[in-house]
Amino acid sequence: MKSHFLSLVCFIIVIIFSTLVNAQNGVLIDTLLRTQWIQYADNPVIEPGSQPWWNVASSFAPDVIMYKDTLRMWYCGGSLYGFDGVIYIGYAWSLDGITWQQYSNNPVLSPQSGNWDYPHCIYPHIIADGDTLRMWYGGGSMIQPGMRIGYAASVDGINWNRYPQPVIEPNADWNTDGVLPGGVIKENGVFKMWFGGGVGTAGYPSQASQWNTGYATSSDGINWTLLNDPVISHGTSEDFDANEALGACVVRSDSGYDMWYLGHNSANLKAAIGYASSSDGINWTKYYNNPVLSSSSLQFPWAGNYYDPGVYFDGEIFHMWFTGWDHDTQLIAIGYAISDTGQYTGTENDLLTGVLKEYKLFQNYPNPFNPSTTIKYKLPRSGHVIIKVYNILGNEVAKLVDEYQERGLYSVKFESRNPASSVSEKSGLASGIYFYRIIVGNNFVDTRKMILMR
Repeated sequence: MKSHFLSLVCFIIVIIFSTLVNAQNGVLIDTLLRTQWIQYADNPVIEPGSQPWWNVASSFAPDVIMYKDTLRMWYCGGSLYGFDGVIYIGYAWSLDGITWQQYSNNPVLSPQSGNWDYPHCIYPHIIADGDTLRMWYGGGSMIQPGMRIGYAASVDGINWNRYPQPVIEPNADWNTDGVLPGGVIKENGVFKMWFGGGVGTAGYPSQASQWNTGYATSSDGINWTLLNDPVISHGTSEDFDANEALGACVVRSDSGYDMWYLGHNSANLKAAIGYASSSDGINWTKYYNNPVLSSSSLQFPWAGNYYDPGVYFDGEIFHMWFTGWDHDTQLIAIGYAISDTGQYTGTENDLLTGVLKEYKLFQNYPNPFNPSTTIKYKLPRSGHVIIKVYNILGNEVAKLVDEYQERGLYSVKFESRNPASSVSEKSGLASGIYFYRIIVGNNFVDTRKMILMR
């Protein structure tokens, strides 16, 4: 009888221990999903100079939302390098997050000479509130301390009605030299903002610079109540965010709030992106292995500094658009990265190392198409990649890829007028149904259908 009792006790202990371990693994997986990123191989996705005059020198600070089944981005552009000159806010839209159609009459918000927001309209943060789009943006001079936060509303994302005065100004000793907008969420009729504030010049930090993230609430988006103390503070001299921890992007999750933010260290002049989590939006825990996005962590580094995260979660994949700033080449452009919910195996080793397990061939866009379309695919491991296009009879009409590639997110363009093929010498393909197939060594094969319409 005693042995049966002991066996039952041991069984209960095992069940409890197993439950705790699984719960811990679940937390670990959730954290890794927010901290392990795959950069798009052909970054940047929006470059400077694409729409002179307003962004001839820089395109940066993206904020992206899904609105009416379309990804919409508002971002900054300048005609001079860095924060010199006038800075404007432009608009673009996309269906895949990579190919962006920039509004032909950009910019959509410009600083007004003689007004409080001159010469920099900067760092837009937008939410969809019913049929109204609401924007909070920084105004003033980034070089001379004194930035404040403004507000504007729109029904189309292009024509904005701005509130005439700043809606958030410095309110405490820790943000005397300026405030900048951060992520905004509306919950139960209350707007919540995680804004940046500090001492010194943001973006060009010195050892004396100290920029942190604060918290504010509002019932109308215009009149705000600010906490007196920051909720995320800059780190110590050895940390990546030694001088700055601001520019927050916040996403609501089932367990609380997720934040990605800019960290800057004046000692090494490097900027990177960190992650923090919170159950209430006020008390935050920084990720122990920050930064999560930097020049050393990306598979395809194209810039030395990474700023301004904008994150969107579609229910399956986290998408991030961010600023890449290379001081050597003077490139300031917008990049793209993803972290998806199916990328980890269930073993402890894989959880700790973040090994990807899921290959994916995406549907081409546009589809139907004429004359060209883009095919995206994801490689969790390096390998030899072959992508071919076939007609409805199974005949090969184009070979798009035939090479060894590193792990990452890729895209390739298919031109129907002159398909790149060692098999077909046609000058163009007829309308109809075609198939594209990917083969990655002995690990992955997939085929999808696309339609060419002349």
